[in-house]
Amino acid sequence: MTTRRAAVWFAVFAVVVFAAGLASGVLLARLLGPPRPLAGFFGRGPNPARIADRLSGELSLTPDQRTQVERIFTARREQVRRMHRDLRAQARSRFEAEQASLRNEIRAVLTPEQQVKFDAMLKAGPERFWPGPGRFLGAPPPDDPPEP
Repeated sequence: MTTRRAAVWFAVFAVVVFAAGLASGVLLARLLGPPRPLAGFFGRGPNPARIADRLSGELSLTPDQRTQVERIFTARREQVRRMHRDLRAQARSRFEAEQASLRNEIRAVLTPEQQVKFDAMLKAGPERFWPGPGRFLGAPPPDDPPEP
């Protein structure tokens, strides 16, 4: 078999393997459906009934105890959700205050003409400073060195 003929056969083989893989991937995706979110993410959290069932099995809870445990988990779930919303709001306001402080500190260094340009850059949005899709994937800023 010539080198050219072997190269053609190899190319055909590679295309067939790729097409078979693509077809099986599409078929499996349609059969299995969209992926389900992981428990604990997207606001779902653990299922109180499942936790109560597990505790009931491990601790030999009475039906009344199991019901009470499930109610406790359900009530706490709402408390945790409220706490999470409050913490997110606090974090957002702290972040915005930190950003405003940073901008003011930078503006204090600039001349009036530079301040006008800086304000225009800020108005243009974060893409002006960090262009591209991976703009937030860099390393975090270094920690301050420990004071002696």
